[in-house]
Amino acid sequence: AGGVSFVSPDVNWTVTNLNSFSSFNLNSGGDQVIFLQPLTAPAGVYSQGTVNTNNATFTNCTFLYGFSTVAAPNDWVSFAASTQRSGLPPGSLCFSMSPAGSTDFVKYVAPLPDAFPVYTLRTQRQWIIEIDDNTRWVSEGNCATYNTPSATSPNYAGGFTFPVTAGGFVNGRWTGAKNTDWFDCRNWDDAEIPISTSPVLIDPVYAPINSCVVGVNVAPPTAYCQTLTLNSAGAARNLTVQNGAVLQVGGAVNVTRTSFSGPVGVTMLNGTLTATNLNLTGNAGQQAYFRNEVIGNTVAFNGNIQINAGGELDLQGAGVGGTVSLTGNYTNNADAVSFDELYSTLNFNGAGSQSINTLGSFTENFGSVALNKASNDLTLNTAITVQTTLTMNGGRLMTSTPNMVTLSNVSNVNGASLASFVHGPMTKIGNINFAFRIGKGTVMRPVTLSLLTGGATDAFVAEYFPADPHTSIGVPIESPPLDHISYCEYWIVNRAAGTPNAWVRLNWLDPQSCGVTSGFEAQMRVAKWDTTMWRDKGNSLITGNYLNGTVTTSVQQTAFGAFTLASLVSQNPLPIELMYFVARPDGKEVKLDWATATEINNDYFTVERSDDGVTFTDLMRVDGSGNSTSTINYTDQDRWPLSGVSYYRLRQTDYDGTSTHSDIVTVQMSGKGDQAITVMHDGSSVFAVHDFAVGSSIEVMDMTGRVVQQGKVTSEGRTLVPVNALIPGAYLLRMSDGTRSESTRFVL
Repeated sequence: AGGVSFVSPDVNWTVTNLNSFSSFNLNSGGDQVIFLQPLTAPAGVYSQGTVNTNNATFTNCTFLYGFSTVAAPNDWVSFAASTQRSGLPPGSLCFSMSPAGSTDFVKYVAPLPDAFPVYTLRTQRQWIIEIDDNTRWVSEGNCATYNTPSATSPNYAGGFTFPVTAGGFVNGRWTGAKNTDWFDCRNWDDAEIPISTSPVLIDPVYAPINSCVVGVNVAPPTAYCQTLTLNSAGAARNLTVQNGAVLQVGGAVNVTRTSFSGPVGVTMLNGTLTATNLNLTGNAGQQAYFRNEVIGNTVAFNGNIQINAGGELDLQGAGVGGTVSLTGNYTNNADAVSFDELYSTLNFNGAGSQSINTLGSFTENFGSVALNKASNDLTLNTAITVQTTLTMNGGRLMTSTPNMVTLSNVSNVNGASLASFVHGPMTKIGNINFAFRIGKGTVMRPVTLSLLTGGATDAFVAEYFPADPHTSIGVPIESPPLDHISYCEYWIVNRAAGTPNAWVRLNWLDPQSCGVTSGFEAQMRVAKWDTTMWRDKGNSLITGNYLNGTVTTSVQQTAFGAFTLASLVSQNPLPIELMYFVARPDGKEVKLDWATATEINNDYFTVERSDDGVTFTDLMRVDGSGNSTSTINYTDQDRWPLSGVSYYRLRQTDYDGTSTHSDIVTVQMSGKGDQAITVMHDGSSVFAVHDFAVGSSIEVMDMTGRVVQQGKVTSEGRTLVPVNALIPGAYLLRMSDGTRSESTRFVL
């Protein structure tokens, strides 16, 4: 037909003459129509070729559409050498078709409800879809019929205008104009299937007719896009992945529902989806969703998951739920019902630090939680409950009070090791035997409760501390027959709900437990603090050896609190035992002496000094002896002591970085100022800190002025005050060297 023209408001389309003709013949022998989009850099080039040879060429152009009147086969090779039967061009990104039936006298007829001589305005892209629809093409049978106008088709030879309304193409915008298939490019605004740089948008503002499905057909190719955004204020349009399809999103998946007329979201029926972040935001209820309820799907986010108000993460299947892997943080800014978690698994596998967070004080429930981290930790910034399984294959679960992990009465723990455990408190509900895989630092130190009494709703909470229980819990008083308890570690085990009872089993591990002597394992005991002293809780069962073993209480425990390891004999060292630490004047310096009876995993000592007994600074560092079972003496000098009274203490540090402090000792340098006498108690004795010389007199007087005790200064800086046989009350201490006398009050 001749005289065909396009009226385009944006003047972006032209009809290029082919072989010097401004028309093309579809009447006889078949032919082809090609829609091209020239590139801008380098610019597209058309060559008319030689008249009547049908050898026009084009370069640097994108094929938008290829049409051939030949019905089949629909390929390039079969017709490459044919006359008037050229096949569909290679590299067509989208549209390509050939009408069914006869190849002669094929004519485009109007789409209903259009009627000639007027077509409804359409955009460029809509005209392509119309032309591509093979139901719009019919074989008229002969030239007379072909050239006879009707209610649906004009005589194109007489001239006809296709009205085109403005409207450009947007890469990645879903229209769903033909069907639901992601891989049908007629469903995309720019007539191209998205690639890895395409920002895919499914938004009813642009009137998509259908929702989108990745995997309409079995074993489709992999789908790609840069980002995936579902944004709906109108009709619900969703995306589904099925039939083993793969969708790779280079950036985030964002689902937003701004008004209520049905949920909008992503559903994983059977397939794979990878992306960076997942953001779900709705206006009311759970209207912006991500659903993965099927076992076997692969869903991985190399970033964060964030559920905002109106969002829903649905991993709850029928008996078996879906799994989502996450390398970033999980945050629920909505509420507990916005995560459907039953039977699901959330797998934390990021190389960096990760966290679980909520907005508000609600407890976040999980089906199963798995830690498969090669490095760093997962930190709870909210309380969580695990209903099925806590799997720890790598990385620590960092908990605190109240941001604790609670395991339900039917849940359990898989894995756990020195590299993966609960670092902090944890709670277990129920009356089933359970080993708390807890620890601190780089050490897992479990405590096991067995033969529990109580119901399915009763619970225990447990936490491990790599610290000296004498300092943290109670004074070093052990009831017979205990010889001593550990100076290295203890556990807190308490009831969290109800009044359950249980047998308690502790574990020792070399070198973290400071040493158990081979051949003396049977002398190990469980000790418990009863608010006044450490009590023997017996030994009903010993397992393992001196390097790694367990000891269980001899009876079921009905009271709980602090527990630690103990021994009936001195051969089991257990502590790094400091025998003494003293500081005394030595001329113009201060001499520092200390000794250890045993050392296990002892890295170094730090001498600390203070001028007020409150704020201490490091003075010197002395290497420890690592591991030893014999007495080792240490000595050093403070060569530039402070004037007047100084306070010293010793800090001992293990190889794993844990440390403990000694008691504070006091020194006053002679002739170093005019500070008054200070009287101090150490629990069993009374001593004076002073600057009087050895041999100076000491007198203790009652409040009537009567001398009740006398003595002499026996050491510089610090001297015992003779108070034996004195009754409690107020006294006056007076010291004199013959030329100077000072006094101070004190109370026994």
